[in-house]
Amino acid sequence: MMKFCAQPSMRRFWTHRVTLSRAVLSQPRRASSDVSKKMSLSGLGATGVVAGALGSLAGMGGGFVAIPMMTHFGVGQHVAHGTSLVGVLATGCAGAVAYGLDGEVDPLAALLVASTGALTARFGALAASRLEAQILKRALGVFMLVIAPVVPFKQRIMDLLAAEQRRPSSEIRDDLTSPAALVARVQELRPADFVPLLGIGVMSGFLAGLFGVGGGAIVVPLLALATDMDHKLALGTSLAAMVPTAVAGVAAHARLGNVQLLTATPLLVGTCTGAYFGGRLGSAYIPDEPMKLGFGVLMFALGSRTLITSFR
Repeated sequence: MMKFCAQPSMRRFWTHRVTLSRAVLSQPRRASSDVSKKMSLSGLGATGVVAGALGSLAGMGGGFVAIPMMTHFGVGQHVAHGTSLVGVLATGCAGAVAYGLDGEVDPLAALLVASTGALTARFGALAASRLEAQILKRALGVFMLVIAPVVPFKQRIMDLLAAEQRRPSSEIRDDLTSPAALVARVQELRPADFVPLLGIGVMSGFLAGLFGVGGGAIVVPLLALATDMDHKLALGTSLAAMVPTAVAGVAAHARLGNVQLLTATPLLVGTCTGAYFGGRLGSAYIPDEPMKLGFGVLMFALGSRTLITSFR
């Protein structure tokens, strides 16, 4: 009788010991998980600073930097594309303010580009949601590699195709700072003036929604080719134009469940900070050529890494 009673008692004893052991062993794991989470959040904040600064210096949203770094931290490809647009929005706002303080934003051109970009961003987001993660990652890598030489060599393209159409930069800036000149520009708008800007918006908006970037890789060189803007004016105008486009892209991706608030918050703070100071440095202190070359090299490196890892 005692033999049969002892067996349940022994089972309860060992069950209790195993439960205690699991509880003790699980405590360090939870602590390690918490530390990892904190490191990821701080890493995302640092990612935002770098992406915002570089994006502001090159007239782009910084998504080319943010997306590969977010996926490195374990964020899914679709969520990285949607969440990065929050950083693009912050980059556009802070960068446009920074360049605008030095008169390096054309509000009329930015409005025209944004008017169509905000419409097509939704279609880009829908297209991204229908692509597999690996295909989307591969497409982003190819796009980055194609765009990488555009910014560094943009000046040569402009000199070949549009050198004789340029006005002095001082005349362009007089039109921006004078309300009367701005009103006159609106009244004198011709299809040849606004149709190219609307077309630029269509392309940049779709790419912003598809790849989670600001579209500046397309906007900056095309603004310089289609208008009389110099490099820094095109940068500031591109940053201002990406704000409505990013808002539309974020809204579309949020409806699809591709915006992660926990990831977006440190990214938003970091990109806003980096974009403002990057814009102030770029508009006032840093020469054009080092800015363009540095960003081209960075995009080539990140594009190569994104493309290679998409095949693993």
